Amino acid sequence: MNARFFRSLSPRRYAVTASTLWGRVLRTMLLSSPLLVGCAQQAGGGTPTIIDANREPDQQLADYRSVDCHTIWLVDNRNAMTNSLYWLRAMDCAAQLSPSQALMQANRTPSSSDWAGLWKQSLLRERTGAIPAEQRQRIARLAQESEDVPTVLIPLLQLWMDKQQLTAFQDEERVRVQRLQDDHDKALADLREQQNQLREQLDTTTRKLKNLTDIERQLSARKAVPADFSDGEEHRGNAQTRSSSETNGKPQNVERTPVPPSSKTGVNHP
Repeated sequence: MNARFFRSLSPRRYAVTASTLWGRVLRTMLLSSPLLVGCAQQAGGGTPTIIDANREPDQQLADYRSVDCHTIWLVDNRNAMTNSLYWLRAMDCAAQLSPSQALMQANRTPSSSDWAGLWKQSLLRERTGAIPAEQRQRIARLAQESEDVPTVLIPLLQLWMDKQQLTAFQDEERVRVQRLQDDHDKALADLREQQNQLREQLDTTTRKLKNLTDIERQLSARKAVPADFSDGEEHRGNAQTRSSSETNGKPQNVERTPVPPSSKTGVNHP
């Protein structure tokens, strides 16, 4: 559980909670170190002795790894609440529940204001797909109650809270990316709509230009018809004029009365 996470969860109690929790974690790590635990002072003397590492512990922990998940949520004694194996099994059981089953189990599980009850509810509500804001509130309350958490559970609780923080960050990033994707899709849809409108306008303009071109071609054809007709009439008139001129220029045939042949001896008188 880093400092920034504590600051976001509980700004007022950040300094006290963070220092207390990290102090307890550090003390647990130091006390559990084999180099330090291996040496101890004798009760009546100052010579250190090596503690037998193979000696069985004075207190045995109950193994909850094989306990039925239905029974896990009913356990509420102090020995179980201070047993890290219980919480590991509770995490496994919560992960096996569907959202509807987790919600039903959360409603059946007694809710208490102590750290154990808050942790149970947080494990179950996490599977229900609870609203991130509500989940953050539960984790913030759990962080405020972390002073009462047994020292042996501090590392496990820290890892779980770090996981919650990472999950919340991923959810926020997923929402942000989805929002950006939606905006991008909307902008792309608008551009496609504009493209379709421009294409329709272009098609309409092209049809109008084609119609205007056809009309202009028809008008040009109509204007060319009278000109061709007048040219034909003029050509025909010129042909007639040339024909008349040729006729007037040729010599005309004059009818002559045939003269009877005269005799060789003289002119015959009547």
